[in-house]
Amino acid sequence: MALSRKQKKELKKFKKHAVDVWSQQREVFSHAGQVVGDARDHGVKYANKNVVPRVKHAIDDNVRPAVSQGLSAGTHVATKAQDRFKHDLYPAVTSYLNGLDLVNDPKVKKAVKNAKKKGSKVASKYVPQKKSGPGVGGVLLIGLGVVALGGLVFAAVQTLRADDELWVADDDADTKA
Repeated sequence: MALSRKQKKELKKFKKHAVDVWSQQREVFSHAGQVVGDARDHGVKYANKNVVPRVKHAIDDNVRPAVSQGLSAGTHVATKAQDRFKHDLYPAVTSYLNGLDLVNDPKVKKAVKNAKKKGSKVASKYVPQKKSGPGVGGVLLIGLGVVALGGLVFAAVQTLRADDELWVADDDADTKA
């Protein structure tokens, strides 16, 4: 296919323009990468300076007192129930049974022994156990970090995604025939 001199001149201009646009695109993406890196650094600094102390403060002021208050109330109730059982109910039942002379009966002894075992098992269920691992605050901070990281990744992807209308095909810039 033969091109006229005018068409060759215009094609040469278009190629030069495409190469210029391509180099500008590279500069823009380089600058965008630097901006994303700076934004990430500023985001981390801001989170460490403002967000983390606020979350810690909220956990220390709201969550921990409520949890410790609930634990202490539960412990108090369980301890009180166990004391009442030991000091009030058990002696009354044993004195009543002593008066009936059923204490020497082997079936009654076996039933009392089983009741003691089951009673201690039931009482141990309601006494709170110490747990290890990350507390509520640790889980909240981990979740907050995951959400922040997801936001940064989303922003970076949206910034650097390829729009078909903005790109010039590679083979247009490479064909200089």
